[in-house]
Amino acid sequence: MINTLLGIKKEMSSGYDARGRRVAITKVAVSPNFITQVKTVEKDGYNSVQVAMGTKKSVKKPQQGHFKKAGVAENLRYVKEVRTDASEDLAAGTEITANKVLRKGDEVKVTGTEKGRGFQGGVRRHGFHGVG
Repeated sequence: MINTLLGIKKEMSSGYDARGRRVAITKVAVSPNFITQVKTVEKDGYNSVQVAMGTKKSVKKPQQGHFKKAGVAENLRYVKEVRTDASEDLAAGTEITANKVLRKGDEVKVTGTEKGRGFQGGVRRHGFHGVG
């Protein structure tokens, strides 16, 4: 099975580990992910799976057709391609949930994207007080 899920960061919190030390916790909301496309070596030159999640009110016609062809009824918001092994049997339209991929005690690698804020002044960027 695939070992990748898409999710949205919700908040930071703290918890305690087995030794009683306080550790930082990041809460991630993982809604069901869907496989929207399967790429193979024979057709595309490499093995990968396109995973999508989230909902969007409206998407453009090409994306609607892409999701319809995959057998997904929803308009999905986030789409990402993930490399896979050739031995995996995955089909477009398959739903992937967190309990199919993760088990208790698994280590998770997280990759995130920062909100771009463009060019900011010193007060907003660094919290300077200004004059006065």
